[in-house]
Amino acid sequence: MDDVDFLKSVRIPDQSVRIPDLFGLSIGFFDPMNGGKTEALIAELRRAPYFKTNAVAYNSSLNTRERDALVIDGERPFPAKTVSSIDEVKEDLERRIRDHKSFHFNRQSLGKIFEQEGIPQHRGYPLRVVGIDEANLFTLTPDDAQKMLDFLSWSREQGLAVYLAGLKYDFRHLPFGQIHAVLPYVDIQLSKKPVCMALRDNGETACINTANHTQRVWSGEFAEEQGLSQYLASEPAFDFVDKDGTHFFDQYLPAPFCDQTMRIEESKDGRIKYLPVCNDCARVPYKNETFEIYNALVKGDHSFGFLGQTKLTTAILEFLVEEKWVEQNADGRLVPVPYYRHQAGGYASKQE
Repeated sequence: MDDVDFLKSVRIPDQSVRIPDLFGLSIGFFDPMNGGKTEALIAELRRAPYFKTNAVAYNSSLNTRERDALVIDGERPFPAKTVSSIDEVKEDLERRIRDHKSFHFNRQSLGKIFEQEGIPQHRGYPLRVVGIDEANLFTLTPDDAQKMLDFLSWSREQGLAVYLAGLKYDFRHLPFGQIHAVLPYVDIQLSKKPVCMALRDNGETACINTANHTQRVWSGEFAEEQGLSQYLASEPAFDFVDKDGTHFFDQYLPAPFCDQTMRIEESKDGRIKYLPVCNDCARVPYKNETFEIYNALVKGDHSFGFLGQTKLTTAILEFLVEEKWVEQNADGRLVPVPYYRHQAGGYASKQE
């Protein structure tokens, strides 16, 4: 059994797996929202000093809820550097590694904690462990995905242990950006399946099945803001238990399939929420209607009259354009976008 097979056979974090055994490898925690990804990432980063090595964490500037820290339930248990791209991760990491090699220390100062640009480090220990939270936000485009692949290759050459945490799928159960182009190159992929947090039987019963999906829900007020409350009103409320144990009854509705992929600001004030759900409880209304319109465009049919719901049709058309499923041609008609197979191994709406 080679090293990678051995590591796949054990659970991580596990004290029997030494951090040095992971040097030169990438480890990914990929689960639905609120599935324990960041907790697992932090647990590994905290183990690093016990093996006399330093760790540094990064998160994406696209996640405006969090800055310069890995955040869990509003708490900031681990410092991080917020960056805008994986190129910035590599540039910052290279500089930190150089700085570590130039630091002076003696027997008395070895292992003493000091702060390196806001991140606590141990004097005299090499920097060999890297954590990247919300990896899906670093791989939104084919170019981003290729840069992540280049970074993982460089990290292997440097003998770094790189931990990734992120989503494989968005709330529609579709691949999140281009993260799937990166997955074949992640040496060890681990999943900590959370429990479904939906409430069944009119809120009387907690589901507690294994969750496979991320459910996005809208507050009633947010549905009104989006002009879709009249359509979602026909949907039963989505009752659930939040991470802190709060029960929500008749306050939230499942977000429609045609909602935009990323909504971060709205989650700050509770207008939308995310929760892990099982196959049976997952609900994404208006998926069929979205594909009816998309399939009509593929066939050259621009009537859309069959939906009979103007605002909903408009919302779906806006979604198709924003998500680059279709584009407007020279005569103003919406036409499907032909897909280009990119070098990283996935598909994009066009060559970039």
